[in-house]
Amino acid sequence: MSRNMRLFVLLLGGAVAHNLVPSEDTVLERITFSSCAHQDPEGFGDDNIYFESWDTFAAAGADLAILTGDNVYGDCVLPGCTELKAAYDELAAIPAFQRFKSKVPFIATWDDHDYGVNNGGADFALKHYAKEHFLNFYNIPMDDERRTRGGVYKSYTFGPEGKRLQVILLDDRWFKTADTILGDEQWQWLAQELRKPADLRLLVNGFQFLGNLYEGFYQQPCEQKKLLSILPDNVVLISGDRHIGSFYQVDAMGGGAYGATFPDNNGNPVMSLDKTKFDNLPLLEVTASSLTHAWNEAGLEPGNNRIPGYDIVRTDHFGQIDINWEARSLRVSLVPSNTANTGAMPSEIGQTVTIDVNFPAAKAVPVPCPSGCVHHSRRLLFSTTPTCPPGCTEAAETCPLVYNGCDKWMGASASNAAKAVLPSLGTYPTDPLLYINPNVSVTPLMSSGEFGVVGLDSLWQIPDKWNGLAMVTGPFDGAGIQVLRKGLLRYYVNNEISVGNGIHLRYSATEEKGSPDQAFPSTQESFVMNGATIRYFDIEVEFKSSATKYKHLASGVAIKRIYISTDAKPEGELVTSVAHMKSLTGLDGLSRFCGGTFHNEHEFSHLTSGAGFEDKIYISGHEDGGFGGVGVLDVATGNTYLLPTQMMVETATPLYTGSADYVAMVVNIYPEPGVGQRVHLYYGKKVGTDFLGRNGLNPAYGQYYVLIVPGHETWDNMDALVEYAGSFVPVETATGAINSGLAKNEWSSVNKHQPTMWAQSMALGDISVTRIRPDLLSAGDFTTKNGVQLPVQLAATTKRLRLKDIDPIFGDPDGLYWSPRGYLMIAEDGSTGRLLRLPLDVEGNSDRHMLTVARVGDESKRTHLNSIPTFSLNAASQAEFTGIIPAGFFHLLGSDATPQEYMTAELGAREQYIVNLQLHSLSKGIISDLELGEGCQSLRVDIEPDPSDTAPALYAWKNPSYYNGKRAEYCAVNDCSNMRGDFVPGEVVRVSDFTVLEIWRGLAPGTYTDDLAPIIAESLSYSNLEPALAYAWEGVGYYNGKREAYCSANDCSGMRGPFIAGEVVLESDFATLEVWRGLAPGTYTDDLTAIIAESLSFKNMEPALSYVWDGVGYYNGKREEYCSANDCSAMRGPFIAGEIVLESDFAILEVWRGLAPGTYTDDLTAIIAESLSYSNMEPAGF
Repeated sequence: MSRNMRLFVLLLGGAVAHNLVPSEDTVLERITFSSCAHQDPEGFGDDNIYFESWDTFAAAGADLAILTGDNVYGDCVLPGCTELKAAYDELAAIPAFQRFKSKVPFIATWDDHDYGVNNGGADFALKHYAKEHFLNFYNIPMDDERRTRGGVYKSYTFGPEGKRLQVILLDDRWFKTADTILGDEQWQWLAQELRKPADLRLLVNGFQFLGNLYEGFYQQPCEQKKLLSILPDNVVLISGDRHIGSFYQVDAMGGGAYGATFPDNNGNPVMSLDKTKFDNLPLLEVTASSLTHAWNEAGLEPGNNRIPGYDIVRTDHFGQIDINWEARSLRVSLVPSNTANTGAMPSEIGQTVTIDVNFPAAKAVPVPCPSGCVHHSRRLLFSTTPTCPPGCTEAAETCPLVYNGCDKWMGASASNAAKAVLPSLGTYPTDPLLYINPNVSVTPLMSSGEFGVVGLDSLWQIPDKWNGLAMVTGPFDGAGIQVLRKGLLRYYVNNEISVGNGIHLRYSATEEKGSPDQAFPSTQESFVMNGATIRYFDIEVEFKSSATKYKHLASGVAIKRIYISTDAKPEGELVTSVAHMKSLTGLDGLSRFCGGTFHNEHEFSHLTSGAGFEDKIYISGHEDGGFGGVGVLDVATGNTYLLPTQMMVETATPLYTGSADYVAMVVNIYPEPGVGQRVHLYYGKKVGTDFLGRNGLNPAYGQYYVLIVPGHETWDNMDALVEYAGSFVPVETATGAINSGLAKNEWSSVNKHQPTMWAQSMALGDISVTRIRPDLLSAGDFTTKNGVQLPVQLAATTKRLRLKDIDPIFGDPDGLYWSPRGYLMIAEDGSTGRLLRLPLDVEGNSDRHMLTVARVGDESKRTHLNSIPTFSLNAASQAEFTGIIPAGFFHLLGSDATPQEYMTAELGAREQYIVNLQLHSLSKGIISDLELGEGCQSLRVDIEPDPSDTAPALYAWKNPSYYNGKRAEYCAVNDCSNMRGDFVPGEVVRVSDFTVLEIWRGLAPGTYTDDLAPIIAESLSYSNLEPALAYAWEGVGYYNGKREAYCSANDCSGMRGPFIAGEVVLESDFATLEVWRGLAPGTYTDDLTAIIAESLSFKNMEPALSYVWDGVGYYNGKREEYCSANDCSAMRGPFIAGEIVLESDFAILEVWRGLAPGTYTDDLTAIIAESLSYSNMEPAGF
């Protein structure tokens, strides 16, 4: 079995008693490794052919085998994690596994399915039981440190100096939270292990280090960067989890050309693992998964870290590393594991895939410390030089590694990045808003410089210097939201940055590659161009009751290809290089994407079938003086079309034409030399099958018009609130069109109730906001252009709002959003910098009482406002709101929702917006280095704040004797037969309780109920109440058993009785549980999140609504009808008035009422539908 004489240490006793581990002086030359080995053949074939993979694994003749996780599948929910124990017992009984363990020395770590829960982490309640099963199955000695510390991480060293191999097994489960994967304890241990001398190191983890799909270190970029920065050069990474195999590599410095090439399996040259310009060796990761049930149907896996030239392995396999110590080289292979299985299908038998790698003779690249120590760690962007403690003069192996390079950036300002590099810059203001209305809440969603996961379709496009991350770039301007599916949104946003100051992104030069559903283009099939772009951010919405929480999942580049519409090729000419771009536009790249809006196909179909665009489209203004135009993004393909205009374009907004054959848009073009800023309207016919043609946007079949108001060539002498008649006439023949002089038309927003009407913002002067309505529904006479009929002119009316009359400081309106609620949201540009809300009804009339929602700080307070520091500390920075879009309802809709469903959802949701805040700063230092553009934030603005932020607490009665005394006094002289009985300790507190208290205490009606705050006044206070969680007890046998055991030996007369299923959960319950279970006081009550620890978890509770049953006769009648014909012995009894409302109540109501499962429970807002409504319930708590 071995090439070298060696001794083995016998692990004593247990399930794998014959498992041997090589002694520390043994030279290892072949290591094999595997993951994802299922112990149950069901679903993987009728016989044990998959189990025989263990024989193939053993036959490789390894000096050591490593089981990297998911070594069994034992997800558990039962007390003691008994399902996992049963899974280990099944594995131990498999003859092929018995043969493997008798022949091959092996070591193991775990991943989620042998940890006990899919994608599990530190909060898994049964993890202590899972660890006990792990240690016992692998027969870990009782004096092993894993018996006394958290987790199962472990390090082994084999061989003498010169052939010393270190194998480090990580634990990616025990400490994993939203903020860390390894946890502080394991990080410190790993730093110590990496200081130990070794010629080659294998770092093993359950899930991937460098991959970009499913679970992996990429999901926590700080953890990934931290790991890459401390690893020496002589490390190979090993992982599993994915049910596929592949090779990955990354240079920790995020860039640099690789050296010589070597041939892959097909003779194609690929990048070699050689030193980069940063003097770092790229890291190699090999993923081997699965030994018994690989994902045969796995699709393409894009990713900038996967080594090109090697397809993913989709058949059962294991990994193998052969070490040539003399040549300092490795042969790393993915070897089929079931070739000996006569029952295996040919499609399930793969080929061996091999890669050859050199590892350095030196231990690592030394980095000197100021105090004289030497560190063998990588240098990483954003990290400072690793430092030693003061006075450290010992050898490198004993100097602690100090990592300073990755603050928690997600949800925080990117100024942290600058401070990591230049700590002397100090602290910067974190809130750029000077004023927020008391009835408004403003929450930052993302800020420039934050980073996250790159969308898979964009991995080939981002700059190398971003190191595989998606950096948030600014300034943001226009934006729009697409519903990908219920609860998952795609947020498109424009970068308003000039060419030359933007980002170097890669775009496809071929129509065959680059779209989200296509392969990545090669470097020869693509080109890099600097400038503005359109970004997307995929956002998951968590929704409960009326509360919404947004979680950023991934982001990428929405633009994949660029087409320019020309006279010779109006349908669009594909740009294939920067030189080609310049020949078509005069620009070296895209520049200044301003206003933007997203539009579903047939968005006006609720008015006329087929009205609107034929595709999902995101429309932008391209605001560059050298080449202005309308930008049209086909979101399905990533194709962006630039439709040239006479000058720059701020925004373009689609309107309803009354026809499925025509489209119309207001297009804000400026400035127009000699004629001022006019109001432009585009009207086009849908012609052909190409993208622009079928959407009515091919310029060959469209016409631009401008607005003429007789007797008025400027807006200055037009009275406010007066309706003026005019018409739109073709731009080529227009004379005397109304214009705004040097002012520019900024944003426009359509009236969703009457979508031929729009509101128009006009910057500068006192022109402010205008309402315009062309008569698109009766276009009148037509003329012919290129064979299509287009209107000769369009009648129109317009009315100025002249907001400066009511607000003297009003000026420079920019972004607009006309809400169907009857409000116009306005973002001010320039010096005032306010976000305003103006009442505006469906006819465009206003009482002109504006609400100031928020305001940015004045000029003197805008330095570095929560953006990356400019490094010019005395420079003030302009700040302005822009890009207003509605929010708070999209997550309720599916991707196929109708326009009417959109309108209904928006009107039914509370008022919420996403607003972009531009924080213009200088492009110096880290901004320029990382190509982040300028400072910006996306803000969530709630008007009448989200109830989740101010939700009343739920309470239960604690000491109600005083109030019951008041009841007794009252009822002694009054008829109380229709009133509630005594208050009962532990009973949920209802709003109506306060009404009856007013009566019993002789207080004026409304003393409490008009304003529930006074309930804490007088003698009624929280000392009479106890906080209740929004849960009710469900499975309580275990805890009542603990009570019984305790009370059999202790006096429980002063304690609560047994828990009752359906009873509200009180905070004091946890104090009692601590006593019954013999835990230290405060184990639960000091931190209620601890209730999910140990065996106490939310599985013992059920969500309760903040309501109690009121009128329940109808529902109990339905129960009676049902139970007269069905067995209800396992169901709940009748509802009781005053009883807390549980989520399961709605599931059972579906049964009793004969409704489809999920009618209520799929969407709890449906509980208001049909005859079930909140009139049957009463608010609980206060």
